[in-house]
Amino acid sequence: MALIPKDLHSLDADTRTVADAMVLLWTWRSRTAVYELIQKWGLKNHAGKAFTQMAVKDAWEQLRRAGLLVEHSRRQGYAQLHDKIRGQVYRELLTRHPIVELRGVLYRSANYDPSHSHYGWPLWEDADTIAILRLAVFSGAPISDLEAMQKEISGRNDWGTIFYAACMEAFDPVLMDQVTPEWRWRMATGALSNLCQRVDPEHLPFFHWTMEQVKTGREVIPGPLRLQLAEVLLHRGEFSQMVDLLKPIEKDAAADVLRAGIRIQQGQWAPAQAEMEAAFKILRKAMGIRTRLLPYSLTWIYPLSLLAQQTPKHLDLARKFCLGEAGSRTPSAHDFWGIWVHAANVRLGDAILEPDAFQAFARIQHPWVHFERAILRAWLRPELCAPTAHFTPDPDHATAVTIARKAFQDCGFTWLDAQFAAAEKAFRNEDPGIPFFVTGGQESWRNVLTSLQSLVTDIALTPDAHETRLLWSVHLGPQGTVETIEPLEQKLGQRGWGKPKAISLAKIAGNERLAPWDAQVIRAIRKNPHYARSFWLDRAAALIALIGHPGVIFEENPDILIDVVEGTPEITVSREGDRYVMRVEPMLQMDGNEAAHGYGLSSDEKREWDALRLITVLRDSPQRLRVIRLTPAQRRAAQLIADRLILPADAQPELQQTLQVLASHFQVQSDHAQAAREIPAESQLRAELSPVGDGLMLRLVVAPLGAEGPRFMPGHGHQQVMAAMKGETVGTRRQLGLEKDYLNAVLDALPFLPPPGRADIVCEWVVDDPEEALNLVERLPHLEAVAAIDWPRGKPVRVQTIDVPHLKVAVGSSQDWFSVKGTVTLDEGLVLDLKTLMEAAQGNSRFIPMGEGIYAALTRELRERLNDLAAVAEPEKKGGLRVPPLAASWLDDLLAGTSAEMDGGFRDRIKQLQAAQGLQSELPTDLQATLRPYQEEGYLWAMRLAEAGFGACLADDMGLGKTLQAIAVLLARASSGPALVHPPQSAVTGAQNWSVSLPVSMSWSMVQGIAVRSLKRPVPEMWLSFPIPCCNRHEL
Repeated sequence: MALIPKDLHSLDADTRTVADAMVLLWTWRSRTAVYELIQKWGLKNHAGKAFTQMAVKDAWEQLRRAGLLVEHSRRQGYAQLHDKIRGQVYRELLTRHPIVELRGVLYRSANYDPSHSHYGWPLWEDADTIAILRLAVFSGAPISDLEAMQKEISGRNDWGTIFYAACMEAFDPVLMDQVTPEWRWRMATGALSNLCQRVDPEHLPFFHWTMEQVKTGREVIPGPLRLQLAEVLLHRGEFSQMVDLLKPIEKDAAADVLRAGIRIQQGQWAPAQAEMEAAFKILRKAMGIRTRLLPYSLTWIYPLSLLAQQTPKHLDLARKFCLGEAGSRTPSAHDFWGIWVHAANVRLGDAILEPDAFQAFARIQHPWVHFERAILRAWLRPELCAPTAHFTPDPDHATAVTIARKAFQDCGFTWLDAQFAAAEKAFRNEDPGIPFFVTGGQESWRNVLTSLQSLVTDIALTPDAHETRLLWSVHLGPQGTVETIEPLEQKLGQRGWGKPKAISLAKIAGNERLAPWDAQVIRAIRKNPHYARSFWLDRAAALIALIGHPGVIFEENPDILIDVVEGTPEITVSREGDRYVMRVEPMLQMDGNEAAHGYGLSSDEKREWDALRLITVLRDSPQRLRVIRLTPAQRRAAQLIADRLILPADAQPELQQTLQVLASHFQVQSDHAQAAREIPAESQLRAELSPVGDGLMLRLVVAPLGAEGPRFMPGHGHQQVMAAMKGETVGTRRQLGLEKDYLNAVLDALPFLPPPGRADIVCEWVVDDPEEALNLVERLPHLEAVAAIDWPRGKPVRVQTIDVPHLKVAVGSSQDWFSVKGTVTLDEGLVLDLKTLMEAAQGNSRFIPMGEGIYAALTRELRERLNDLAAVAEPEKKGGLRVPPLAASWLDDLLAGTSAEMDGGFRDRIKQLQAAQGLQSELPTDLQATLRPYQEEGYLWAMRLAEAGFGACLADDMGLGKTLQAIAVLLARASSGPALVHPPQSAVTGAQNWSVSLPVSMSWSMVQGIAVRSLKRPVPEMWLSFPIPCCNRHEL
């Protein structure tokens, strides 16, 4: 019995020959293929004779028994050398045989002739392609040849599979030196990419080899490989090495994403988000695509940073990003990115929890799937652990998690494995033990509260934050009939809402993820019983659902959103000569051929037709639609009155009684009727405000019977009004003239509102300019003509005026500055600091948004004072402002009228200034010169400031006596001690000459700044004609 070889070098000659042939073929091959290659190679056995198939079989068996051969698990009779010797045998083969010889053998074995022209890669067998490509790569073929082969092979084969089998398997670091550099770096980059994305430890040798190349520094590592290596280091938690590796590419956007990963590790969620968003913006522009800019193995940290911040805004950002990465608007919760979308939707209340999407099933092999499920399982713990979720971990949970974690551990991904472990602990309500984006243990209650808070959404005057919205286009007939109601889809782009496009009813029918107002409308969609995917809209039901809907437009003007309000039919009675005329407005919709309309209709369609006959739509203005739906009683009355009802004058008693009855069903306007109870009319106006884009729509109405009664256009209509209120018929007599006076008063106070035209039936304006809209909200509550402000649609906007008395200021003194801090507290408890107020004062708008529809408005006087303060004060690093002591008196005047608290130092300085202002200093008698009046004024000004302890800068044109005034000050203050004079060097000689005539002692020396600063006591300093603005003020 033959001995079993222990290693490669103990093989006999024939077995080694078979091993050489197998390694040249490289991948899975049969014994027949090996035998044929040996024949075409012309190799002989140890006896110098031709190889037989039996000899190949014996060698095959010997390699198998030695554990040096691996048989294919699914293809019987196919095998390859074990990876522990495969690379070494291949390397030695290249050393012992010329490349030309090996290439010729392979070409003959595969019937491949590169000299013949081909329209594509001529080989059908992947095994032949793999062997030929490997030999070309590791024999140092130039990059141009390799790229040409790649192009041809990719046309027929899966290049990724071929490349991996030929270049990645059985890594040999020695052979890497034989590969042309450009291709070598591609191999390393691909291997490290697979290491990260597949979590495959077989690629780990490439990592160690690449790190060795970085340490030796023999060659320049290209950027793509450097980035891929940095991702590996991030997953391993080797952050300092990653930072050093990325230093050569500091301005690379992908490198910025990797650096943001360090902030993730440190729990700095907001900075990480900002850095990644800036990097994504650059990448989108450079790559020309919007999604999938980076691999999943790296990109997941961005939505993690958003989920960690927990606000609805951040959750919506995460959802949108993951939808883009998923490439679908409705991804499966079991997909890579779909589970992130599902988790965000569940937290926001937009989806029903799918517990199985978060299970750790043993049948799932991919480690990243288990990782993301663990992360999101921990984050969604409050929802998963709720009794209604019915979530119980799978029996194989622990096994699946252990296997997945082992894959990360085998790859050396220490940080990822630690995050995996922390996620498992957090889900068990244990302390994660490391920085993690979800708390555990005793802090778990925070997660529950945060989950509840995330259900709150902000309502603003700006368009909805969703990327798409539904609009409902209404087309009216000539008599106020509803002809069509059609849904349109509108998308939000960088320039605002785009052009609405038609969307089918089938696409939105049954959609549970629509906005609540749209969900009410789609309940009016009916399925056609004769066609599977055919739907129609019940116009009557849809129109009622559109009352108060924020997205309704007229078909002919799709750019303007309109208000749809519910109205009440009116009965008007007027005296025309010797008779009364009663009318119903609007008139009942009548059709002369009603029976024909019911022919061939289904029961649902007949119900729609009957309901439409009771509905009239009135277009009060371009932005207002009034829907009037008749009750059976109102319809009966309308049928009786028909076009009009004419009554004789002596029917007034019966008319009065009838009107009291009709007032419980209609609004009644009549100058000759009286209700059961009369009340004084309210003539002041009510302002109805509604958001329209970035502006507001104002409608002025009068409600003579009070806020709950009918509303009319001011100064128009009948004097007598009757209506049923709380089961009682109430009437009043309007004062039309007073209503007009109030309307004119409002128009005078708001001159940007044009007066209504004679044909208008409503007083309505759209104020598009946001500044004017806020000015409107600010002014209306203070107008005597306006009784109240109503917000029938949308959240109210409130504006609080801030004037000088609202400003609370604290002034503190220091050696060189006065510190100024200030705040304003609004009625809602909101606080504005002085810095914010000054920034707003210097801006284009005097309105400061405070959130939740609240704005602060600066008065003109306060704005002017803040601007004056900004011109003098400087900001402090710790907040607040600082003002030079010289401006103390000015600051005291500026803060007059505010609620100011000033410390003793400031008040003392004010007193000093006031005392110095009264100083009258005579010119020194020993001054041998005569000063002109303006020079005497400058001298007196300087002496007063010196008396108050201030310095000064006297600036004037040359030759006007600045030096003379300075000499006068020096003489007047000579008794106080010496003074230090700084003339320019060019003027020293002249100064020495004229100083001889002065009755004071002056010594001259050339000193530097350090010598001046080393004086033992401070002395007055004087700079003469020196370019001070060019000097550093800290050197003065």
